[in-house]
Amino acid sequence: MNEGKKYDLEDRLIKFAVMIANLAETFQETMFGRYIGGQVVWSACSPALNYGEAKGAESLNDFIHKMKTCLKELRETLVSIKSFSLNHYPRKLRYCLNVFRNVTN
Repeated sequence: MNEGKKYDLEDRLIKFAVMIANLAETFQETMFGRYIGGQVVWSACSPALNYGEAKGAESLNDFIHKMKTCLKELRETLVSIKSFSLNHYPRKLRYCLNVFRNVTN
């Protein structure tokens, strides 16, 4: 099939999680900033962890379910980033959105 080609989804998901966590550290210390910051870190880290679980799935249905969970968490991350980007860090957030698109394509 893809002999010699490494599929690096796990590495990309981990790098994405770390990038989002670093970005969240710069969010303003407001109620909204703390809430979205915590939410975005949670949802950005979840896909990498769920992908790790999916690799050990007990059945095809289990694998599909875990991968769907990854996708839902990535979508939640996107909504969190968009909601915060209305007022804060447009350049950094545009970069994160581009990385998000690369991870999900």
